[in-house]
Amino acid sequence: MGDVPAYHAMRAARGFAAWGLDAAQRLTGTTTAYLAEEAPVLVRPAELDGHAEGVAVARDACARLEKRIALLEARRRGGS
Repeated sequence: MGDVPAYHAMRAARGFAAWGLDAAQRLTGTTTAYLAEEAPVLVRPAELDGHAEGVAVARDACARLEKRIALLEARRRGGS
């Protein structure tokens, strides 16, 4: 194979490899968007952080309520 045909063959191979990489990147982006938007299977990090914060607030409120109930029960037993 001469220099010119080899050059064109390598150029075509590089173009094909670049096309495959671009197609894979677009497919990944499209699939991620579909799973996050259309069929909510994935959760965005910001949404997960917000949910985790809400869970922490609820957990803390439950702990305070348990302590308050324990205090009221102790007072009731002590007052009887």
